[in-house]
Amino acid sequence: MASIRNSVGMIGGALSQVSVIQAWGRAWRAAGFAVVAVTAIAAVPAVAGPITISNLYNTGVNDSGNALTTNATDTHWTIVASPAQANTSGAANYYNGSAVVRSISRWTVYTPDTSTTQWIVSPQSQQDSTVPSDPYVSGAAGNYVYQTTFTMPTEFYDASITGNWACDNLQIKILLNSTEYNITSPTGWGSTTPFTLTSGFQSGLNTLQFVVDNDVGTLQPNPTGTFIALSGIYVVPEPSMTTLAMIGIGTFWLMSAVRRRSGTYATGG
Repeated sequence: MASIRNSVGMIGGALSQVSVIQAWGRAWRAAGFAVVAVTAIAAVPAVAGPITISNLYNTGVNDSGNALTTNATDTHWTIVASPAQANTSGAANYYNGSAVVRSISRWTVYTPDTSTTQWIVSPQSQQDSTVPSDPYVSGAAGNYVYQTTFTMPTEFYDASITGNWACDNLQIKILLNSTEYNITSPTGWGSTTPFTLTSGFQSGLNTLQFVVDNDVGTLQPNPTGTFIALSGIYVVPEPSMTTLAMIGIGTFWLMSAVRRRSGTYATGG
């Protein structure tokens, strides 16, 4: 992963090269040449930022970040793992697919849809077994994995994602690539659970997953969905400083060498 540790390694390599140059200078001096040392200004790589992760989207919005209409497909979020269809012995992942925008009153009383974030559900959602008049937002008991992706530049330093998450029934964990964040105090749909992700980022494509547990109710299927508002930032090296960052902090040696004459050194010209 691109990180500040890369810069430390490059600086270490540059300092090793400076040691070689210093040894070369001592050899020239011993041979009767004048060596003038010029100390360079310490160049600490500058960074640009923070820069917003541009293709990271809340649930229920379009490419401009505005709310989609009810029943619209959310192209940024997909359910990639889910239980078998309720009350059947069918195969797992029945509820997989691109999420759709849909909510019910019991969710929006506590966590209402906004102009920038909305509840989303499985495209295979079923009718609620206990409230038939509700929109189709129900599914079998089990875990549902909501996934989105975003990209990071080849070189970056610190990165983070912060946000708030509500769901029906409970928040289980968040996975950023292979890094797992367990939710220790899930709030369900009664309020949002805040989260902060600071590790697990990688150059190029990143995969972000939110795992929702739909509890076993008295009757199946029952409502399940999620509401996620999030944003991310990172910093990168300033393009004009990239070369200096690779060289690191060192001493540049300017050699003005002439043969010793009459016990003095003549300046080169």
